[in-house]
Amino acid sequence: MHRVLPAALVLALVTLSVSCRDDSGLVAPVQPAAPRHMASDVQDTIIPPQGPYQMIDLGNLGGGVATANDVNDQGVIVGASHDSSGVSHAFLWQKGVMTDLGTLGGKTSSALRVNRHGDVAGVSQATDGTSHVFLWQHGSMQDLGPVDGTAVFLNDQAELAWTMGGHAQFWSRGVTLDLGTLGGPTSQAFGLSDLGAVAGLSSTGSRTDAFVWTPAGMQDIAPPEGAGMLLVAGINHRGWVAGTFFDGRNVFNLLERAWVWDGAQLTVIPVLPHDSTGLPSDSMGVAAAINDAGQVAANDLDLNFDRAHPVLWDRGVLVPANPALQDYQNATAMNSQGVVTGYEELGGLLIPRALVLDHGASWDLGTIGGPFFSSKGNAINRGGDVVGFAGTHAVLWRRIH
Repeated sequence: MHRVLPAALVLALVTLSVSCRDDSGLVAPVQPAAPRHMASDVQDTIIPPQGPYQMIDLGNLGGGVATANDVNDQGVIVGASHDSSGVSHAFLWQKGVMTDLGTLGGKTSSALRVNRHGDVAGVSQATDGTSHVFLWQHGSMQDLGPVDGTAVFLNDQAELAWTMGGHAQFWSRGVTLDLGTLGGPTSQAFGLSDLGAVAGLSSTGSRTDAFVWTPAGMQDIAPPEGAGMLLVAGINHRGWVAGTFFDGRNVFNLLERAWVWDGAQLTVIPVLPHDSTGLPSDSMGVAAAINDAGQVAANDLDLNFDRAHPVLWDRGVLVPANPALQDYQNATAMNSQGVVTGYEELGGLLIPRALVLDHGASWDLGTIGGPFFSSKGNAINRGGDVVGFAGTHAVLWRRIH
């Protein structure tokens, strides 16, 4: 089974089931702690980042736990933070100021995506306690309707995609469209391009296929022969889609392989060849992200689902993201220049540490709280700035150029 990341899961719970104040209005901005004293607890030990990075604690909304989920190219950051009552709200951080975005009338909210205009998408409890999608623009939070889970996607046109009632949904200019299915009962949205194309999964009646939806309709992305369950990692502005499938020909149906679809053809991404000793190394690949250049970041794994090695697939060429092939490194996100962020399990221990992989360079981004406190990069922008968490802190790792 996959390696367990306890601290990362704790912060994921903050993101996915955050709680917040009962009022939905904005509150006074909270100034983050100065970078020199990044931890709210003066006893916290700071492990500084390597490479051309400065670690900046984003502060919080009065509580002790926060995480950052996304950052745009202008340096606007969104995430979720506990307030002084111990529940968590969606936040927006810009130029040193953290703003509480409020809720849709319920207790909790989490900001998940931000576009280049500073529009924010996320999930909030409504007054009846159910989860709804929100779009925050110009200081106001708009309720777009119920959502299944927390997978919400936003593009630069302020269009959104999510799943509700077992069907993928697309929202644009005040109108929500049910995207239907490929013939079966269900569909799910897993990505949205800046041109308004939605990528996801749909049942066909006999299996589950990937799809791309545009106003012209839903296009079926047929899986390779023998494939079992499919997953979708994302879609780029060209409409290319990356994902993972489970090889149904494997006796345990657990052999994962990454794939990319270029609008006409699905290509199975190979895994890294044997290591320098000639011994078999990785057997599986899991897609993590696709960028607008068509590069796919994936994680190659052995049959024990560990010893992960991030790789980049660039139009037919597979290279390790870290040429040293250091074990236990994992990609989570990638920018348009092919710079990857994610985490490394130090020494194979269950303690993830945020990292950046930049065309052969590998940098440990450090953490807050001491060497046994986790950190993880959740998103990276065009300039190489990374956001995520360090210990219990929402963090920006600012690229120093």
